Amino acid sequence: MDQKQFDAIKERTKNTTEGPWEMRASFDGDYVVVGENPIPPIATYLFDYDAEFIAHAREDVQALVAEVERLKADRDRWFKRESSLQKEIERLQVIEIETDSKLCEQKKEIEQLQKSITWYDHEHSRLHNIGAETALENERLREALTKIMEAEAPIMEGWETSTYEIARQALGGDAHE
Repeated sequence: MDQKQFDAIKERTKNTTEGPWEMRASFDGDYVVVGENPIPPIATYLFDYDAEFIAHAREDVQALVAEVERLKADRDRWFKRESSLQKEIERLQVIEIETDSKLCEQKKEIEQLQKSITWYDHEHSRLHNIGAETALENERLREALTKIMEAEAPIMEGWETSTYEIARQALGGDAHE
């Protein structure tokens, strides 16, 4: 049913005799349908089931029209909501694509950082070993310089040999005791 047909039904209902309508038995055994003013009757010479149908027709049609209008309004709200939800879905899909792209970039950054950490750990370990080796070597040199100072120790002050002086300066100016 299109809107023109629907509007015509509403107009016909509006133009009927004011209600409520009721069914009454006529003096000859038939039934009539009347409004608030029983003269003239709305319908005459009816079987009881036709009279009951006609008596309720105005109110039933009004109720059906109201229900159709309510359902149309609900439908329109749902269409509007669906349109709104579709826009939200499209917005979220754009965010998903952007997020996936950022996630991919971040995964690459994480891989690069993991490589850097592995390199750093290796270098740190290597430098730690070099530091330990250097400390050991420095200790050996200190011992060697101490032995040189012992061997070249002057018999008296002012008689220091050049070897003794070099060893003393290398040890930071410590004199042999």
